[in-house]
Amino acid sequence: MAGFLTKIKSASSATPNQPSKETQAKKKDDVVFEVTPLEKMLQNAGPLREDGSDRFFGFENHPSYCNSIVQALFYSDLFRKSVIHYPPNTASNEPNGARPRVNVTLRPPMNPNPPTQQPNRKSQTTSQALKQRQAINVGQSPAGPAVKPEDKPDTPEYKKKQAMLKGPILELASQNGVAYGMDECTFTGLKDIFLALLESNTRTGVLSPQRFLEIFKRDNEMFRNSMHQDAHEFYGLVLNDVISNVEKTARKFQELEEAGGQDGLAQSVENIIGAAALNHAAAVYQSPAIGWVHDIFEGVLTSETRCLTCETASQRDETFLDLSIDLEEHASVTSCLRKFSAEEMLCERNKFHCDHCGGLQEAEKRMKVKRLPKVLTLHLKRFKYTEDYSRLQKLFHRVVYPYHLRMFNTTDDAEDPDRLYELYAVVVHIGGNAYHGHYVSIIKTKDRGWLLFDDEMVEPVDNHFVRNFFGDKPGMATAYVLFYQETTFDKVREEQEKEGKEEVKLATEAANVAHEDSDKGDSTPLKRQVTQPVPAIPAHDSLSSLAHAKTAPDMPTPALPLGEMPSLPVAVEVAGSVRTPTVKQNEQTKEDKKREKKEREAAEKAAKQAEKDKEKQAKAAAKEEEKVRERQVKDDERRRREEQAQRIQARRTEQEELQKVLDASKKTAAQEEGTRKKENGSASAAMGFFDRSKRGGKSMSRRSFSFFHKDKAHNDGAAVHHENGDTPETTEKASKSRLSMGLGRKKSSNLLSS
Repeated sequence: MAGFLTKIKSASSATPNQPSKETQAKKKDDVVFEVTPLEKMLQNAGPLREDGSDRFFGFENHPSYCNSIVQALFYSDLFRKSVIHYPPNTASNEPNGARPRVNVTLRPPMNPNPPTQQPNRKSQTTSQALKQRQAINVGQSPAGPAVKPEDKPDTPEYKKKQAMLKGPILELASQNGVAYGMDECTFTGLKDIFLALLESNTRTGVLSPQRFLEIFKRDNEMFRNSMHQDAHEFYGLVLNDVISNVEKTARKFQELEEAGGQDGLAQSVENIIGAAALNHAAAVYQSPAIGWVHDIFEGVLTSETRCLTCETASQRDETFLDLSIDLEEHASVTSCLRKFSAEEMLCERNKFHCDHCGGLQEAEKRMKVKRLPKVLTLHLKRFKYTEDYSRLQKLFHRVVYPYHLRMFNTTDDAEDPDRLYELYAVVVHIGGNAYHGHYVSIIKTKDRGWLLFDDEMVEPVDNHFVRNFFGDKPGMATAYVLFYQETTFDKVREEQEKEGKEEVKLATEAANVAHEDSDKGDSTPLKRQVTQPVPAIPAHDSLSSLAHAKTAPDMPTPALPLGEMPSLPVAVEVAGSVRTPTVKQNEQTKEDKKREKKEREAAEKAAKQAEKDKEKQAKAAAKEEEKVRERQVKDDERRRREEQAQRIQARRTEQEELQKVLDASKKTAAQEEGTRKKENGSASAAMGFFDRSKRGGKSMSRRSFSFFHKDKAHNDGAAVHHENGDTPETTEKASKSRLSMGLGRKKSSNLLSS
């Protein structure tokens, strides 16, 4: 027994000093991970928020179009709260009406050191060894196995792999459709993702949206292939599926409520889901076209069409969940929206059918926003079909998008036309065309600034990083979908003040660091150097050492009167007589230079401002002239149409009057024909006792009347000849002679018949 206790003691005393083989193996297997920039930012974050706005999870690399759009939807506060709280749960099986928990399983992290089979290394030949030695001498690395992208630090692949190694990895095993009182659908899958992030005890990690994608592909056949899909199409289908799921559930709840007292199944569903859910669903069903999804994302467009013929204007309203705008090179989102609402001419094959005119007419059409949504989604149409290549081509146009946006193309009766939007998410497409590529999202989070979500990787970025995707930077990354949410001026001002304080703080810190570095570099103290002034040497003293020889004869000097002495120059030597500018003069010259510099800068600024004012005035004058020109063109066009309409009306009135005259002439001709027939009938009745004479009389009467008609025509011709120069007497004689010949013929025909 004593020996057993001694063994235990010896073992216990030996354990702290000599670690066992198992602990040594565990220490070898443990991998120390680097602290990511996101983890550094969240070190002093405080307690977790209940709304889930401080969960920063990456999504496992399934299709990137899904990850980018779902991340943008999750960080919309209005949409996230609405999804989480619909339908309002007061289930009896949950304590105190709590939300049902999501079935989440934690997947074990990846093995950082996967077993790899080392290839059998063969002995190198002499030539191979010589080449390798020469490469090493030159400075090149010897040829070896290629390094994978996920093994290179500071690459996205490496960071994604590190995120998968760290974990935790949340995996949704099944859906909670029964707990929500709904069938398994896109909405339930989206709600499971949101609740899984909300219920997580950590701020960072990775989530797998595989189950959500399976349900979405089951309901949408076009996404069931492995082709590269469009993020904008995915966004529209997800919202439409959510709307249809919510309306279907509300309709089912309404039917159950109507049959509540008669059917026991309705009673059981009411006990599970709760009366609050039924009441809420009934309220939603009463107005199926307006729900919480519509309140957040839906806006109303008004199409105004004006007929250019009758000036009749017609309006037609249509709803939208996002606006797709055409792009122009070197443009901005504001100019693209202005083009979206510009007047369009409907002519030629695209003429407008005017109900007032009753046919196809030329018209002007323009689109305006009648109701603004709370979350405005703008789709930049980067892909354009070209007939030359018979496929979609990507447009790398530079399109500037602002941090804050105000819609100007609203109708006069729009609600809150001055609503201000702020950019909170950008979905970026990386690729050369529409058939392959990758999507990432850059999202502005609450109190944490901008974050880059690239599948499993989540990193904080600067707010200037968002402006790198206008389309003019090197590479293939361009902004594709922009998400704007409503805000107020007070929030914008507070945010700008906060950003300004942070920039000032960073600037002061950088200045302090630079000052400390300069102090460290200049550690040697300064020494004052004493200098003595050099006395000035006169010119004659400097030349006194030279001996001059006499070359000129001595001249007699005149005697000077007493008291007069020649004036000799007196050299007064003053120590330090070298004149140097004083400090006051230096200060004055510096002040003068500064003043001149300020005046010069002020003059330059004034000149630049004057140039700008001139340019503005010129632009304003040009715009005014253009407006006047357009107005004149429109007035001329309207005047031309009015004159054309007047000419058409005058032509119509002339045709009507001509028709009336023709009708009147026809009536008079019929009356004359009737009277003529009556006269012929009376003449034939008088001579009816002879059959042949009757026949001859009829034929002769016809001939005579035809002769009269010929005479009438001849008279008309004679009138024409009279106009040409003939006299009326000749015309009368000709007519009398012809009349006598006709009567003679008539008599002879009567005699022959008798």
